[in-house]
Amino acid sequence: MRGMGFTQTRYDNDVWMRAQRDKDGMLVGYDYMGCHMDDLMIVAKDTQSIMDQLTTIYEIAKLDPPAITLGVITHWRPWMGGIIGL
Repeated sequence: MRGMGFTQTRYDNDVWMRAQRDKDGMLVGYDYMGCHMDDLMIVAKDTQSIMDQLTTIYEIAKLDPPAITLGVITHWRPWMGGIIGL
């Protein structure tokens, strides 16, 4: 993860983050990645590029939107910008 520019958060070693900057170097947001055992969740504007990088390093068996995250049932709504929890 460090090789991809991510650093562990101070409060949870399983949560990684990296800053996203525009062409002028201004901070525009952050990418987050949560890892637990053999599960992975990415919260980013461009999740596919992160997954592409990860698949060159690790063998990833199955890619699906999450169904349950921390006890919250989630639904994939791409027309609403991604995942929403209910």
